[in-house]
Amino acid sequence: MADEATLTDRIELRGRRYLELARLIEPHATRLLQDQKKLNLGIKDISYRFKLIERIIEKVIDKKKSGKNYDADMLPDILGYRIVSYHLSDIASLIGNIFNNSICHSLFLPNSEIEITVNSNFESDSPLSNFESIKETIQNHPNHSYFSKVEIKPDTRKTGYSSVHVVGTWIPPKTDEALKFLKNPDNPKSMLIEIQLRNCIEDVWGSYDHTYYYNTQRGKTSDEFQHLRILKLMLDGVNQFMEFIKRDLPKAAIVETESSKHRRPIDSPDRHKEVFTQRFPRLAADYEKACALWNDFEARRKNGDLNLLEETANAFYTLEFNEEITRHKSTPPLDRIYYSLRAERAYIFSYSRDQNHLDAAQGIYETLIKEDTDDWVSRYRLGSLLQRRGNNPDEALKQLTEAEQLFKRLSSEKRTGIGWVAGSISQIQAIVHWQIANKVRDRLDEYDHHLQAARKLAQSVVDASGADHVEFGPLNDLIFYLAEVGLSLTARGESKTAQFNEICDQLRAYLPKLRNALERGRKSSTYQLADTLLRASVLIGEPSDIKAHAVELLEILCKIATDAALERGDLAANAQPLGRHRAAAYLNADQLDSHAFALEQLDQIHLAR
Repeated sequence: MADEATLTDRIELRGRRYLELARLIEPHATRLLQDQKKLNLGIKDISYRFKLIERIIEKVIDKKKSGKNYDADMLPDILGYRIVSYHLSDIASLIGNIFNNSICHSLFLPNSEIEITVNSNFESDSPLSNFESIKETIQNHPNHSYFSKVEIKPDTRKTGYSSVHVVGTWIPPKTDEALKFLKNPDNPKSMLIEIQLRNCIEDVWGSYDHTYYYNTQRGKTSDEFQHLRILKLMLDGVNQFMEFIKRDLPKAAIVETESSKHRRPIDSPDRHKEVFTQRFPRLAADYEKACALWNDFEARRKNGDLNLLEETANAFYTLEFNEEITRHKSTPPLDRIYYSLRAERAYIFSYSRDQNHLDAAQGIYETLIKEDTDDWVSRYRLGSLLQRRGNNPDEALKQLTEAEQLFKRLSSEKRTGIGWVAGSISQIQAIVHWQIANKVRDRLDEYDHHLQAARKLAQSVVDASGADHVEFGPLNDLIFYLAEVGLSLTARGESKTAQFNEICDQLRAYLPKLRNALERGRKSSTYQLADTLLRASVLIGEPSDIKAHAVELLEILCKIATDAALERGDLAANAQPLGRHRAAAYLNADQLDSHAFALEQLDQIHLAR
């Protein structure tokens, strides 16, 4: 008896500490969750409750008696929230919103585990189950990587119970009271908390079932309770009809004034502001904010700053899963707004350094292409993403080629007039050919095929630019591929051939144009160009006049890079220009006679980057 009393006292003490932590978390958490009602996400009600200390003690003792090593820290519902929506289809977007920055980063412990259980009386692959939509929402969410593990599992309940339970580890806000509590080493620093999500019909069923069935016959399905299962079937029918009303009734009010398959151009989402504001006036301010973030992110991204990536992706994610928008996601022409929101999120993710983000971007693009096989923009961007990832160059080339063909067909139909797109596709195709060439260096015929394809594509871009307006990027690529072809010929002992002389003539022609491009003030790509020039001058090495051109331009580039780094006071960036200076000095001193030494210097410069 004494031991049992001691155990009860210990459980009570620990339970009360967790209750105290829960009371510190609740005001902040409630405010954050109540704010979600303002977002028009289809929330009917939000409530919470604390578990009584008597129930905590009883629950822990029951678990221990069953042989489990259990304590109060393992109870997921000392503090529990319930979010009730109007429609079943709202729940996936509500869970997605819980993962957004304002809630996720404020409530959940970083790198913790989260468990989502989809309780339903339908199998997980049934169209009447929420499981697949919830799974897709979470797996594609930008904050998926905030957690060390996210487990989403179905639980088919024969009793008819249906609700989604989200259990995660929460932390208190940084208030004076909470900080004082956390200073005590005996007090818990975090705790498991559960959010239950269900729609209003499920909530009615849950309350009725809990009163007449749960407390006496939990888990049983005897004939005595057959009438309750019939009631559940009736309520499931009501749920389905509510979804029908939500999905189909608004169609009569929509006048289709434009094709639902209009082509999405490559530009800022600002283009859609007018249409978005007309169709969704209550969300106009949110879309305005998302566009502003997109433009700011794009400007910073070009300078290597990705700090706004997650915030921008979240802004489009919140709109994408807004109840008002998802209601029309299959309704022309409003379906194209939903389509565009996903495309914007994929575009933002595609520049991330996080593999989960890149996987999400790739998955979104693949889904968009399935929905619209004529979407050349998504094919182009998927091909570009695959090129940057470098793990499937054949698929990248396939998507880029199809994007090019679709673009040419749509351009001839005057559906778009973006003159630089064809050149951009060709540039990326050239890079992919180069990636494939690197993989087949031991198969000379294939290597030559892809290397020459890269050179010809780069040549076509430069030729299309006009003699007086060739920019850094195309020139950089062309000189790089010309140098590689020259290296390949030299390695085979063919440096005296007509083809080698042709390559040298082209280098003589294009290196001075590079100087002109520099003088026009396009200096943002100097680091990349220095590597290209090193290849042009080091890897070929002869004739000496080509080497002299390259050395001169290297010195110009080194000065630009060094001045820029010193102006910014960026000591880390000084490693690059200093490496360039050293390479230029080696070139002037004719110390790069052997390929091995040349490649060693190139490797050092890449490491400096």
